[in-house]
Amino acid sequence: MSMCSEPVSFEHLLKKLFETYDLRMTFEQHALVGSTVRSYLTYLTNEGRLHSMIENNLLMWEH
Repeated sequence: MSMCSEPVSFEHLLKKLFETYDLRMTFEQHALVGSTVRSYLTYLTNEGRLHSMIENNLLMWEH
């Protein structure tokens, strides 16, 4: 949630997560972790804890 204190795109959020946890990005990791993160973003949005918006043709997430 703290990584979404300002509007952030999915790709930038995923990058922040990988950097925070010192993970190495591979295509497989992008697909696997990305899918999990997208599901969690959807859950948080459904719970009213995050909201999404379109800015400059990018889907952005914010807390």
